[in-house]
Amino acid sequence: MFLVTPAIVLSTCLFVTGLIGLLTRRNLLLVVLSLQLMFGAGVLAFVAFDQAWLMTDVTRPRTGAVFGLVASLVAAGQLALGLALVFVLARARRSLDIEALDELKW
Repeated sequence: MFLVTPAIVLSTCLFVTGLIGLLTRRNLLLVVLSLQLMFGAGVLAFVAFDQAWLMTDVTRPRTGAVFGLVASLVAAGQLALGLALVFVLARARRSLDIEALDELKW
């Protein structure tokens, strides 16, 4: 039997860890990875709530699990694009420090 409480606690811990990493890190690579950690925590919460709802109504389709799968595929594409941008900016500016990246400002 699947309990929803440990999965939601784990999801919350992962999200808070990603949020702390997002707000405290100055390295662009770590910021992208923190965003991915937060996104993964949200997907875990969707799948956990889907499993809890499945235990109450067995006849319904597994929409949360399908959404989690699609969201994971989107996250993989987002991570690939984000890392490509990080590497291009790092090669051009020779730094991954967020404060040194002023090209994106008006």
